Amino acid sequence: MAEMEMRAREDVEIGRDITPAIPPISFSLHDAFLHSHCSACFSPLSGRPFPPRRHCHLSSSSSVFYCSPLCSAADSPLHFSSAESNLLASSPPSPSSESSADLRAALRLLRTNSAAASGDRMFGLLTNREKLLAEGDEISDRVRSGAAAMAAARGKGNGAAEEEESAICLVITNGVEVVDEKGRGIGIAVYDSAFSWINHSCSPNACYRFLLPSSELSPSPDLRIVPSGRTVENAAAAGGVGYGPRIIIRSIRRIEKGEEITVAYTDLLQPKAARSSELWLKYRFICCCKRCSSSSSSSSSSSYVDHALEEIATSQGFDIVEATGRRLTDYVDEVITNFLSDDGDPETCCQKLERLLISGLSGLRLHPLHHLAINAYTTLSSAYRIHASTSNLTYDHHCPEAFSKTRTSAAYTLLLAAAANHLLTFEPSLVACVANYWASAGECLLTLSSSSSPPPSRVAQQYRCSKCSFVDALKAVSYADFENVKLKLVDCIGGYTRRSWGYLSKGCDYLERFEDPMDLSWVQKWPGSSNRDAKCGLVVAESMDDVWQLGAHCLAYGGFLAAVCYGEQSPWSNQVQRLL
Repeated sequence: MAEMEMRAREDVEIGRDITPAIPPISFSLHDAFLHSHCSACFSPLSGRPFPPRRHCHLSSSSSVFYCSPLCSAADSPLHFSSAESNLLASSPPSPSSESSADLRAALRLLRTNSAAASGDRMFGLLTNREKLLAEGDEISDRVRSGAAAMAAARGKGNGAAEEEESAICLVITNGVEVVDEKGRGIGIAVYDSAFSWINHSCSPNACYRFLLPSSELSPSPDLRIVPSGRTVENAAAAGGVGYGPRIIIRSIRRIEKGEEITVAYTDLLQPKAARSSELWLKYRFICCCKRCSSSSSSSSSSSYVDHALEEIATSQGFDIVEATGRRLTDYVDEVITNFLSDDGDPETCCQKLERLLISGLSGLRLHPLHHLAINAYTTLSSAYRIHASTSNLTYDHHCPEAFSKTRTSAAYTLLLAAAANHLLTFEPSLVACVANYWASAGECLLTLSSSSSPPPSRVAQQYRCSKCSFVDALKAVSYADFENVKLKLVDCIGGYTRRSWGYLSKGCDYLERFEDPMDLSWVQKWPGSSNRDAKCGLVVAESMDDVWQLGAHCLAYGGFLAAVCYGEQSPWSNQVQRLL
């Protein structure tokens, strides 16, 4: 895909929008959201929804709904003329069925754009059809069965469905998951070359956010990126529908004029092997970015991150053990899957994951920064919180058992944020996921301190800090001084963590083994059971004031990083402002 790329037309500082809000050329909600969100603008439905209109008459039975007569009037013609209505009628959405969002987006694409396919492209975008169909895997099966369903919906019978196959492949290759302000994937959308020509990197210099009608109001910047010089003549602007979820690209580090713009197509906190597998399965390319090209023996920062995400402790020390490491992956996946099932037990989940983290499995133990350990911290935080709220226990200090579980849940969110922040110092492109972790840690710690006895003092809750002025950092974000603001916030978080960690980790065998989650320089000495059984000494917070201040600083730090990634008026930044 080297011939399709976008480059900066000028120098761009960190935390700047580099495109206006780009409308989609096709989009569709996931099946699970068809009855709760507007199919035209993706806004949540409230009150009485409006069904689609056909020939000036309301449809008596429909699988899609709209938030207003305006949205219904705008989208209803496309809903019927694209044969989306026929597809939904023949295969009604159900919780057990696979989402048809990709097929419906492909149908809409064929109806709204009349340009003919040219080689491996449609509407100037790569379809990847030949590569996607060549492997004979689940993707190729999905393409062929989906194309047949689309052809039937369009009244083409059982004949060849090459056009439909190309459209589905285009959606798979160029479609992006639309995420709402709660972080849920609610649908998919396809955008023209201004976004779709932006290539992937595991160490990207940009990210993106979605602009939904209910999310934010912001000025529209100029387009600050252009196709590379050798492909300007190939750029094609597909005709969009003029509504739907718009997308904005934003810099997450300084970008020089002429530098290629890149975003992430996959989870960057996965190890290299997992990223490569996912990229090949969906997009059929091998990533050759700087991070992926670094050898495991290299001393580069990117190499350190990927090595830490895969390290397993053996009797000979830390190493990457691929074959036997698969057993650890299967075990963690099974525990988490059981927890997330309808009859999942949070207490059993906590016991199994903490036993794995402490004792390991078949002589293998996870490094504290291993990607499975990071997944375990996320699950443990949720499991402890759910256990506290579903065990017929009150959620405050009047019930010590419930409060203890809530405290442990908050401690795991802090450990997760600290671990991710340690990796951020070596790989700045992790900023978006780290922002979310810090905001979650702050919210949990503030909830914990507010439900304690005695509660934090009024003095502690004045939202002021003489060292870092974290509130001012949120109100007037100085991206030009990004590193300085970040270091001040992290320094304050470290101080409050040292005063609070003994209290937060008390009673949890695994957490008590960490001397200071904000100082992970010692993780290379992380002991096995043979050379360390002693726990670190506990330092109990003098009052809940320290825990409250820690929570406020974590929340502010998460809000600061989120503002860099998504803008000061984004739902994420506004949520932090509301909580503070």
